[in-house]
Amino acid sequence: GTFREYLNSFTFDRPVAPVFDNVTGLEIADKADALRDTLTQHLTSPVLWSKSIENMIGGGCSEFIELGFGSTLSRFGFFINRKVSYRSFSDRGDKPI
Repeated sequence: GTFREYLNSFTFDRPVAPVFDNVTGLEIADKADALRDTLTQHLTSPVLWSKSIENMIGGGCSEFIELGFGSTLSRFGFFINRKVSYRSFSDRGDKPI
């Protein structure tokens, strides 16, 4: 089977916050099929990180918090738009940037 068929076996709840797609840089429609489609596209499509960040800022986001390993994405965001706040909390014990 395909990855898309595999995703059909999952039930997706409604998101509690807007979800942006790194393939298009746009907010994902509030539909399970839209999420399945975009997750499938992520396997073979380039990431539009700058467009995603700019669209989130355009939608009113003024603070980005990166959770996980390192602070690479926060540093990218800083160079995309310096008018908003970027922080990183890493499982490596890094201090917030």
